[in-house]
Amino acid sequence: MPSIRFLGAAGTVIGSRFLVESGGARVLVDAGLCAPRHLEEAPL
Repeated sequence: MPSIRFLGAAGTVIGSRFLVESGGARVLVDAGLCAPRHLEEAPL
């Protein structure tokens, strides 16, 4: 059965990654971009 696991992103990346698995094959999709410096320093 196919599955998708959401793996989140590193602290300096905007976006996410996820792992798609099906029939013994695995594909890691990285949909992240590096955050500009002004966004890294902004309070949440």
